Amino acid sequence: NVDEVSNGRLILGVGAGWNQPEFTAFDIPFDRRGARFEEAFKIVQTLTSGERCTVLGDFNQVHDAVLLPTPLRSIPLMIGSIGERVLRAALPKVQWWNTWFDWYANNADGFNTLNQRISKIATEVGRDDKTLLRSACLLVVTESSAGERPVPTDYHAATLSNVRQQIIELRDAGADEVILVSDPINEWSIRTLAEVLR
Repeated sequence: NVDEVSNGRLILGVGAGWNQPEFTAFDIPFDRRGARFEEAFKIVQTLTSGERCTVLGDFNQVHDAVLLPTPLRSIPLMIGSIGERVLRAALPKVQWWNTWFDWYANNADGFNTLNQRISKIATEVGRDDKTLLRSACLLVVTESSAGERPVPTDYHAATLSNVRQQIIELRDAGADEVILVSDPINEWSIRTLAEVLR
């Protein structure tokens, strides 16, 4: 399986979804995403732990389901969400929490504020906050004239000249890992970022 091929580096990201066109494209109802997530998450969490699963829910029905080949370890789960209901369902069980750059305005102060909220919710649901790893997606504009998305003026967009400092600031604000989102997403940007960070 992917975890074996990657030599134990697989982390499975989960969330309730937010992009309505994706739901429409796959004919998945967009309503009740919190409830749908809660039910599906029980299935995913059980199967990735190597256990058999039976759930007779409102949205999913599985009978003695098993994930084959059986995982060699419990697959680490990462929740990507800032929604209260989804966080309360996931934080007791996941190993990671991830934030998209939009959710914290792409800067360390915004991440710190959001991170404090995550810590509070984790504690409220009985999770040892110190065992929850945090990651942040950081938007890096590598070619301002070729950007694929408009960057809001209130963002502190990372650039090739300041990306290293932005990563350090996110680390200092509590991020265990930073995932770079290059704009534009092309081979030149990725190779150039790798050189800058080498």
